[in-house]
Amino acid sequence: VCNEEHRFIVSEQLASIGHEAQTILLEPFGRNTAPAVAIAAMHLLAEGRDELLLVLPADHVIEDVAVFHKALAVARNAAEQGAMVLFGVPAERPETGYGYIKTGRDACELPQGVLAVEAF
Repeated sequence: VCNEEHRFIVSEQLASIGHEAQTILLEPFGRNTAPAVAIAAMHLLAEGRDELLLVLPADHVIEDVAVFHKALAVARNAAEQGAMVLFGVPAERPETGYGYIKTGRDACELPQGVLAVEAF
């Protein structure tokens, strides 16, 4: 999901890593992450697909790819068991532009390495 201005950049970046887009959905105008995710989910459902979605906003840096892949494996396991999964990083300073995640204790019904979310 991107805007008209970025559609060719998205295609070029996918090609540079050996992938081709199945579909590029264009936003008529930016409305932040939630509407873009909703458009993608509705598009998949309209195609009869009910798949896991990994949402990666473009404002992150993944420094340790191997650790990220391990976290994705844990997240996928939890999601396949019906959980909605989110990733968070410890806050380094107060920031009004981001939400904070209050985690609970490990719950026995959650896969190992997954914490319940008490509040967001």
